[in-house]
Amino acid sequence: MFPGYQDLFDFITHPDVIWNQNIKGVISMCDTNKYHQMYQEIKTLNPDETLQLIMESESKEEQDFFGVIGDFLLQQKQKELINRNVF
Repeated sequence: MFPGYQDLFDFITHPDVIWNQNIKGVISMCDTNKYHQMYQEIKTLNPDETLQLIMESESKEEQDFFGVIGDFLLQQKQKELINRNVF
C-alpha cells in the first residue's frame, strides 16, 4: 500500500460505512449530482447576493458559511481578471 493511503483504505473498508451504488457503477456515499447542482447555482451569485445572505443569516455559523462562499467567488473573479491581464 502507498504511504498515506492507509487511513483512506481503513475508512472505505470499515464495516460501518454504508455505500450507495449511484452513477455508472461509481461508489458514492452521497448524491453527488445534488451537490454538483448546488455548486453550479452558487457560482452564479453576485457580491450583492452573497452580502444579502450574510446579512440575513440566522446564526453566526451560517454567516461564516456564506462569507466563505463570497470570499471564494471573489477570489475566482480576481483570478479571472489576472489571467486576462486586467491587473
